[in-house]
Amino acid sequence: MKKIPVIILMILLAPLASSLSIDIKPVYQPGETLIAELSGNILEPIEFEDVVFKTGSLGNVNVPLEYDVKKLGDSYFIYAVLPSSVQENPKNYSINVLDVLTTLNGVQQKLDIQQNFTISGELIPYSIKPGFVSASSDFDITLISNKDSNIDIETSLPEFPVLTLKPGDNLFRIKIQSLAEGMNSVSFGQYTIPVYINKISAPPDPSVLEINKFKIFPSRIDSIIVFGHAPVYPIRITNPGNSTISNIELIYNENLFSITGFSGNLSSEQSVELNISLKDREVSKNISEVLIVRSQDFEQEIPIEIFFTSEAEKATTPYLTDFSESSLGKLCKELNGKFCSASQTCSKDTINTIDGNNCCTGVCESPEETDYSWIGWLIGAVVLIVLVIIAGRYVKSRKSINPLDKKLGKA
Repeated sequence: MKKIPVIILMILLAPLASSLSIDIKPVYQPGETLIAELSGNILEPIEFEDVVFKTGSLGNVNVPLEYDVKKLGDSYFIYAVLPSSVQENPKNYSINVLDVLTTLNGVQQKLDIQQNFTISGELIPYSIKPGFVSASSDFDITLISNKDSNIDIETSLPEFPVLTLKPGDNLFRIKIQSLAEGMNSVSFGQYTIPVYINKISAPPDPSVLEINKFKIFPSRIDSIIVFGHAPVYPIRITNPGNSTISNIELIYNENLFSITGFSGNLSSEQSVELNISLKDREVSKNISEVLIVRSQDFEQEIPIEIFFTSEAEKATTPYLTDFSESSLGKLCKELNGKFCSASQTCSKDTINTIDGNNCCTGVCESPEETDYSWIGWLIGAVVLIVLVIIAGRYVKSRKSINPLDKKLGKA
């Protein structure tokens, strides 16, 4: 008889268990970043204070963690940096989401959701935060290394195929141009984080940025170099206007960088290349600096991110691949090109330059004028033929005399 209430209870709880779910791993290492996905029919926003982490023999002891919750697309995501040291190993924890408004058998109800997990094993080599991103512009990711020496991790980002993590915090700026609109899954070593990109409200971020009357290529410098190497980073400043820009100022960390090739003035339709280099070849700490280009009351920041690696095959500076051939930092006329009129077409594929998007390095061709006079002659000929046919029939009918008229004539 006792089995009947238990069965009934299980039947009643079955829809509850299936209506909402928290997707997490069963076991985590100390210091690991937990990334959870909460899915189901959620009718009200989940707030920060609705998420609670608990432990204890009865599961009733709140655990203060660094965490956050946010809706990305159709699902809610929660991340938390777990404790790096635990007195008991393994130790049981739970993630709890309180007062979630959902439907149960078609009826709206508020439910508490709980998912258990265990922290066990050795300290994780590195953690990541945040564990998810919603962005409409470039954003930062921090990777915290728990090792005493550098470690390299691979990523799914084209601009950072390999990241070198130094002991402690490592901050990286991620460009949204390498990500698709909407939901993305981006891997950083052992972590894969959801990244939701909304480019609709984001300002355009082309490789060339306009600073009032002058433009700069590239818009930022990202580089991975081998320890002990000191490459030169060229940047191009162009004045596409009709007047000279004077007193251009460069503001940068002079203890770290050396910049050559610039006098401070830029004549009309002139480009100049600056060379940025590291003063000290023995620098081994990741560099995150900014070059400020200022003219009168206007200025633009050019981020400079340099990371170090011990493996030569991992060294890369993407923008240098085609810097000398790139048209983005040059005027159309520097490429012996011109802009065709609206009625003309270019004999080659047009290219994007600093002063326009349709620079033609071929020949601007006007459409050939078509002579439609033959149509008039054709219509005239058809009309003439029709008239001849009508006239012929008329003459023939005049020659044909009625037989009655003939008899009357003889009488």
